[in-house]
Amino acid sequence: MSERKLLKEALHRANALSQLLDSEFAFLKENDLDAFEAIQQRKTEVLLHLTQQSEEIFSMEATDSLESETRESLRALIGNCKDAHTRNALLIDRKLASTKSALELFRTSHSHSKTETYDRLGKLSLKK
Repeated sequence: MSERKLLKEALHRANALSQLLDSEFAFLKENDLDAFEAIQQRKTEVLLHLTQQSEEIFSMEATDSLESETRESLRALIGNCKDAHTRNALLIDRKLASTKSALELFRTSHSHSKTETYDRLGKLSLKK
C-alpha cells in the first residue's frame, strides 16, 4: 500500500474511532448499555487496525508537505481519541463506584439500627 493511501486510510479510521468514542460517551451518559455494547466490536476492530499500522505510519518519511500535514492531523486526532477514551473510562469508573456504593447501602441498611440524617444546618447526624 502506498504511503499516501496508508495515511488516508489511517485518518479515515481515526475519524471513525473518534465518532465511536463520542457515541460511547453519549450511551454511557444515557445508561443505554445495549447500544454501548453494540459498538464495542467495531471500536475494537478500529483500534486493532490503527495499532497494527501505527509503527509503519509514523516511521515513514514524509515525501511532501501534504503527507507531513496529514501525519500531523492524524497525530492530533489520535491524541483526541486518547483523551476521549480516558474521559469514557472515568465515566465508567464513576458509574461503577456509584453502583458499588448503592449496593453497599442496601447490604448495610438492614444490619444497622442507626440511620443517617441531616439537621437544619446540613450537618450529618446519626439517629436510632
